Amino acid sequence: MEVLPGRKENYSRIEVKNRLKNKYTVGILANNYGDSKQNGIWRKGINLNIDSPLGIGDNFYFTYMTVPKKDPNRSWKKTVEQLQPGEILPIGPTGYDPLKGDTLPYKRRLDMFNFGYAMKFRTYTLKLNSVKVFRKAAFIQQIQYTICIQVATLCLLI
Repeated sequence: MEVLPGRKENYSRIEVKNRLKNKYTVGILANNYGDSKQNGIWRKGINLNIDSPLGIGDNFYFTYMTVPKKDPNRSWKKTVEQLQPGEILPIGPTGYDPLKGDTLPYKRRLDMFNFGYAMKFRTYTLKLNSVKVFRKAAFIQQIQYTICIQVATLCLLI
C-alpha cells in the first residue's frame, strides 16, 4: 500500500497492489461421516483448489473421497450353469446360517467426486457444481450424478 499525492491540494491517493498468493492449494481429507460399516465409516480423500484460474477473481475446486475397498472371497458362489438338476442356489458360504446371526461377507466401493467453479460479480455470485458418486455394495450398485447451478445475491452492509 502506498500513499501518493493527489491531484488536488491537501488530497492523497492510496494505491493498493493486490498480489495473489497460494494460487494452488492441495489438501488431504479424512472424516467419519459414513453411516455404517457396510458403506465405510471412515473416508479419506484429497482436494485441489485453484484461486482465480482465469484471472478474474474466480475459483475452481475438486474433491475426491473414498472408503477402503473390500472384495471378500466369494469362491463359494455358483453360477446357474454350475448347478446340478434340482440343486438350490446357495445364498452364502458353507455353514452360513442367518438364524445363528451369521452375516454374509460384504463387498463395497464408494468413490465421490465433486467439481465446482465460482465467479463473483458485483451483486451476485455464480456457482457451478457437479457431484458424482459411485456406490457398489453387496446388494446395490448405484451411480448418482448431480449438477447444480446457483446464483446468489450478495448483500453489502455499508
